[in-house]
Amino acid sequence: MRHFRLRSRKPVIFFLLFLFTLTARTSMAQSEIASFQGTVKDDTGLPLVGATLFLKDLARGSEVDFKTNKKGFFYRRGIRPSEYELIIEKEGYQPFRDRLRFRAGEEKRLDFLLGAATSPAEKAFQQGLTAFNEGDYEKAAEALEKAAHLAPDAPEAHANLGLTYLQLSRTEEGIGELEKAVALKPEQFTTQIQLASAYAQAGQLDESVTAFEKALENAEDLSDPVSFEATLNLASLYFAVGRVEEATATYERAVAAQPESPDALLGLGKCHFNQGDEQKALDYFERVVSAAPDSRQATEARTVIEQFEKARKEP
Repeated sequence: MRHFRLRSRKPVIFFLLFLFTLTARTSMAQSEIASFQGTVKDDTGLPLVGATLFLKDLARGSEVDFKTNKKGFFYRRGIRPSEYELIIEKEGYQPFRDRLRFRAGEEKRLDFLLGAATSPAEKAFQQGLTAFNEGDYEKAAEALEKAAHLAPDAPEAHANLGLTYLQLSRTEEGIGELEKAVALKPEQFTTQIQLASAYAQAGQLDESVTAFEKALENAEDLSDPVSFEATLNLASLYFAVGRVEEATATYERAVAAQPESPDALLGLGKCHFNQGDEQKALDYFERVVSAAPDSRQATEARTVIEQFEKARKEP
């Protein structure tokens, strides 16, 4: 019986020693690897599903990749200690690159934000705007030409290219680009006004009148400075092409919106003088002087008033 008990204990002891050795080796192996987890979101804080993370071991050259889940979360274990290049990619977003070092047993937790990708057309457009604002119109034209070529259906590219051409005295080309912008987006009020002004700059007064009329079709509220200025310009153009009655009506609209406007008052004075109503003209000229005595318009009005008074004194 004793012999039986002695023989039965040996394999039990050996098995326990084997389990201890195996557990120790496994524990040591686990302590030698690292893990990596975190989130990937867009720049508004929304999770990005299916973003791909690449980890390249710079010492060994090996690479692994894994993706984020529907909550933008990722987890990767079994990472050997080393320095890695990290790349995060998601279609429609700018890729993220960095270097990370993982130490033995480290559990690294990081969160990432990806910004929306910038297309070549958008990049060229921004370069053009920057150059324009810096006064480098040649450089602005070059960049905006590229933007308009890459995005031919983008009215903003054509509009800004047109304005740049105008700064370079390339008037015909500027008008052409503004016409393209208006054709692409007819409801864009500012571009319509810019086109109308370009026509006037080129001496194409009839085209300018038509463009201003179209732009102001729905401009019932002249409290907006751009609409008010466009109304004054249209009135001035009416007067220049001999449409005095329409000029008078348009200036009256402007005075109704801004009763102290020296431009509108002076314009009405000129209209009434042209129509032979000298007293009414004189009244408006005097209102200009009263409303804005130090203005350029007041200086012009005083000259006319003096001429009136001189003429009255003559026999």
